[in-house]
Amino acid sequence: NWDYLQNQINGSWVGPYQGIAQINSVLIDFETLDFNKLGVTEAEKNNFIGELRALRVWYYTFLIDFFRYVPIVEDISTLKEQSSPQEVFTYMEKELKECIPGLDQTPKTGHFNQAAAAVLLVRMYLNAEKWTGKPMYNECAQVAQDIIDGKYGNTFKIDSDYRGPFHRSFVGNMSPENI
Repeated sequence: NWDYLQNQINGSWVGPYQGIAQINSVLIDFETLDFNKLGVTEAEKNNFIGELRALRVWYYTFLIDFFRYVPIVEDISTLKEQSSPQEVFTYMEKELKECIPGLDQTPKTGHFNQAAAAVLLVRMYLNAEKWTGKPMYNECAQVAQDIIDGKYGNTFKIDSDYRGPFHRSFVGNMSPENI
């Protein structure tokens, strides 16, 4: 009998929403900034905003996986009612499809690039049947193939060493399989 008093459950809800709230706060603050005056190009601005939106989707993947019915929150000053899993999924998909083109294609540790955001889309499509009741395996395969084909940057290549993705970071080399 799980309830909100167990840290596993409470933390699974609170943690992602803390991240989402921080992101929403920064995005709201961004609306007041004159990026041009700060020397930030439009492409850099779009990348910053896209990274935050992709990270927000990443948090929602945990929420929809754990709870299914969760509020979609963009305005930090209002409490929202729960959204259906389909509404949450549609929101997540829209966010990624809108932000991917503005993200850098070059990989940078600790940042979302186009390929990393596309990987979230693959994860969503792979889980769509469980989350929403609608299988999306064809979409999953297509986006995964697009990543392999370099549509989102030439960041993915098969590692010649099967251990590479698991041990290369320990020896100072990134595996080309790790996006």
